[in-house]
Formats: sequence, C-alpha cells, structure tokens
Amino acid sequence: MSEEIKEMTNEEAMKALGEFATMCYNKGTQDVLIGVSIGAIFGVVIAVGFEVIELWKDKKKTENQIKAFNDFAKKKKEKEL
Repeated sequence: MSEEIKEMTNEEAMKALGEFATMCYNKGTQDVLIGVSIGAIFGVVIAVGFEVIELWKDKKKTENQIKAFNDFAKKKKEKEL
C-alpha cells in the first residue's frame, strides 16, 4: 500500500485531490439546495396557514354579525305586531 502511494506522481495526486474536492463541493451544494427548498416549503405552508386562519376568523365574524342582525330584525318585527 505504501509503495503505491510513493509511486503516485504529483500530477496524479493533484488530480485525485481535485476530484475529491469537486465531489465534496457538489455534495455540499446539493445539501444546501435541499435545505433551502425545505425551508421555502415550510415558509409557504406557514404563510398559507395564517391566511386560512384569518379567513376563518372573518367568516365567523360575518356569521355573528348576520345572526345579530337577524335577531334584531326579528325583535323589531315582533314589536310591530
């Protein structure tokens, strides 16, 4: 094993190191892209969740206002009779 290493020239060593560095860089880039994608997906899900909650609150508020108006109109009609 040590004889094989001794026989390796500087050019071969630099080529092997270059290939290793390229492989590490590509793997790191891939990991970063995956992490950013997952973060973006979570961000979109959270933003949509907040919007759905706001719409639900507005719907409930509107339903309560309609119910209050109907009760008011019903009481007013009963007073007229």
